Amino acid sequence: MRTSRAIPMLALVLSLAACGDTPAETLANARAAYERSDYGAARVAVVAALRKEPNDVEMLTLLAQSQLRLGDAEGAEQTLSRLIGRIAPDEHARLTGDLRLLQGRAQDALAGLNPEDESPTAWRIRAAAFVALGKASDAQDAYGRGMAAGPDVQLAAAYARYLLESGAVEVAARVHRTLESFAPEAFEALMLQGDLAVARGQSKSAVAAYRRAAQLYPQRHEPLLALARELPESSSHEAMELLEKAQALTGGSAEIFEAQVALHATRREWGAVRAALQGQASGLDPTSALALTYGEALLHLGQPEQARTLFTRARLLRPRDPYTRFMLGRAQLATGDAEDAWATLSPLADSALAPAELIEAAVAAARAVGHPDEKALRARLRPVRLKQRMAIVDKAQAALDRQDWGAARAALLLIPAGSDDPEVLMRLALASSRLGRHHEAITYADQALVRRPDAPECLHTAGMARFEAGDVQKAQALLRRAADADPRNEGIREDLEKMRPPAA
Repeated sequence: MRTSRAIPMLALVLSLAACGDTPAETLANARAAYERSDYGAARVAVVAALRKEPNDVEMLTLLAQSQLRLGDAEGAEQTLSRLIGRIAPDEHARLTGDLRLLQGRAQDALAGLNPEDESPTAWRIRAAAFVALGKASDAQDAYGRGMAAGPDVQLAAAYARYLLESGAVEVAARVHRTLESFAPEAFEALMLQGDLAVARGQSKSAVAAYRRAAQLYPQRHEPLLALARELPESSSHEAMELLEKAQALTGGSAEIFEAQVALHATRREWGAVRAALQGQASGLDPTSALALTYGEALLHLGQPEQARTLFTRARLLRPRDPYTRFMLGRAQLATGDAEDAWATLSPLADSALAPAELIEAAVAAARAVGHPDEKALRARLRPVRLKQRMAIVDKAQAALDRQDWGAARAALLLIPAGSDDPEVLMRLALASSRLGRHHEAITYADQALVRRPDAPECLHTAGMARFEAGDVQKAQALLRRAADADPRNEGIREDLEKMRPPAA
C-alpha cells in the first residue's frame, strides 16, 4: 500500500520538475523547492535540469546541497567529485565537511576545513564534529563563535537542538528566539518551537507548532510524525491518518512504521499489532520496542506461551529492564507458573513508583502461591491511598518530563516510602544535579547504590552525579562498571564517551 501511494507522488514531482521550458526555469523550480525545505523535489528538479546542462556548476552545487540534506552520502560524494576545482575551495571544503559528518568521519570533517574559514557554516561543521568526538567544551565554543559570525538557520537550529538534547532547555529557547528573529517560519524554527514545548510539557503549544510546520511544508513528513506523537489519545484516529500520510511521503519509513504499531498498541488494537509484525517477528531485536509490543499483543490475544518466550529472551539481554520484567511476570502468571511470576513481579511491586496494574499482577501471583505479602500489596490498592500516591508520582514524572527540576524534586520528596526506594532516589539525584546541588545529588545516588550495589542504572546515576560535580575520575570508574554490567546500554556508553579526554 505504501508503495502504490508513493509512486504517483514521485511521478507528480517529476512532472513538475520537467515543466520548465528551459534549464534555467527548471533550476529556479529546484531552488524554490530547496528554499521551502522540500529537498526531495529539489533533487528531482535539478537532476532534470542537469540532463540538458550536465556540467553546470550552479546546478551541481544545488544537487550536492540537496543530497546532503537528504542524507544521501553516496550521491553527494559523486557530485562533489565533479565540483573539485570548479567552486571556491572553502565552499567545496564545507560541503565535503558535511559529507564527512554524514559518513561518521568527524575528524576528517575538521581536518578538511580551512582553519581561517570563519563562516557560520564552517563553525557549524566544527561544532558537530566536536560533538561527535565527545568534546563538549569545544563544541560549545564553536557554536558560540558561529552564532557571532552572522545569522544562519542551520547553525542556529543545530545549536538549539544540541542544547535541548543536553537538557539546557532555557538556553536552547534563547537560541531559538534568535533564530525566530531572522527566520520565524523556517522549517527548523517551527520544529524546534514544537520540540521546546514538548520539553516543557506544553502539549497544546507543541501541537500548534507542528500543525503550522505541516501546513507550510506539506512535503515534509517530520511535522506529521511529531504531531501524531503529541496528539492526545482522544485524537488517535487523526494521529493514525497523519502517520499514513507521513508514510506515503517517505515511501516507507521504519520510524513511522514503529509509530504506527505503537499507536495500535495504545488503542489496544492487538490484532492489528500482530498482523503488522508477525511476518518479521523472528528478525527483530528481542529488546526492541517492536518486539516487546508484539509480545504484549500475543499475551492479550491468548498466546501466553509465545509471549513468555519473547519476554524471556528480552530479559536475558536486558535483565533489569522493568517493562520487560513486568511483561514476563504477566506471561508467567498467564501460563500458570505462579512461583516464577511472584519471583519476577515482587521486586518490581516493592517500588514506591509501581503503578496499579503492576501491583494487581503481583497480588494475583502472591495469592496463587499463598505469600503473606498479598495483604500488604492489596492495601496499596485501596482507592484513596492509591489515588493519593499516584497523583504525587504523576506530578513528579510530569515535572521530570518537562525538566522542571525544582518541581520534580519537591514532588519526589513527597512520595510515600520514597526515601528508601532506589528508583525515587535516582530521580532525586538527577533533579538535584540539574539544580546544581551536587553534594545532595551524590548522596541520593549513593543511597540508591547501597540498596542495589551491582545495578547498572544505579552505577550510571552515581557516575553522572559525580561527573556533573566535576569528579571525572570517579565518574569514569562507576560508568565502566555500569557498562560492564549492561554492555548493550547505549546511554551508558554515550555518557562514558563524553568523559574521555580529548585526543592529543
